Amino acid sequence: MTEAQQSDIDLPAVDTDVLVRLQEQTGDEDGELLQELVDVFLEDATETCTRLKEMSAAGPSDAIAREAHRLKSGAANLGAAQMTLLCKNLELVGASGTMEEINTLIARLTEQLPGVERGLRAYLDSEVRTAAVI
Repeated sequence: MTEAQQSDIDLPAVDTDVLVRLQEQTGDEDGELLQELVDVFLEDATETCTRLKEMSAAGPSDAIAREAHRLKSGAANLGAAQMTLLCKNLELVGASGTMEEINTLIARLTEQLPGVERGLRAYLDSEVRTAAVI
């Protein structure tokens, strides 16, 4: 296991402190804005993972690196720490890495989605989110 693989194991799927700060910064007392951001992110992340799989069939490319960068930004904004690190790694190897590296990272990103969704939905369903900015 590489150092990068080991380090992402220690990261939470979703860092709820990031979500609390986001609500505080936006004044989102009822959680409606966060709900919308989560819904858009999850839909986009699913579509992005599908696009990345399709792009990888053509080999390393700048497009893979760009898609990884875009997904990394959304993941970081919502506290998806493991996904953020995987996207960073994919962004670094997307244009010039080996197919094995690229396909492994895309597979790991895809595997992350259900856990990230569970973490985000659990936060949205919790009382923590409604108390975050009160």
